[in-house]
Amino acid sequence: MAKFTVRVVLHKIKNLDHDSYTKLHVAMEAANFKRYIESEDAAYQLPPAEYNYIGSKSREEVREEASAIATKIDVDSGVLVTEGVRVWSGLKKVDL
Repeated sequence: MAKFTVRVVLHKIKNLDHDSYTKLHVAMEAANFKRYIESEDAAYQLPPAEYNYIGSKSREEVREEASAIATKIDVDSGVLVTEGVRVWSGLKKVDL
């Protein structure tokens, strides 16, 4: 299974509109994009509008799915997808 980090930005949303980002989070989570990343012993909250996706899709398929979701909330949105091994520090632990 491939591991992806997906960053979404809503360009037309002013002042990080909480309602729009809440809608984005709900829609992304419904499509199996998680707002946390897991290690062997814990889960950690990702930065705002950043998601973890693990699956058999290609980078392009992940990008297209995330873009389709983001466009429903803000037609002027951007998506960045990276694939591979991730390392992190300073993220807060979350309970699953």
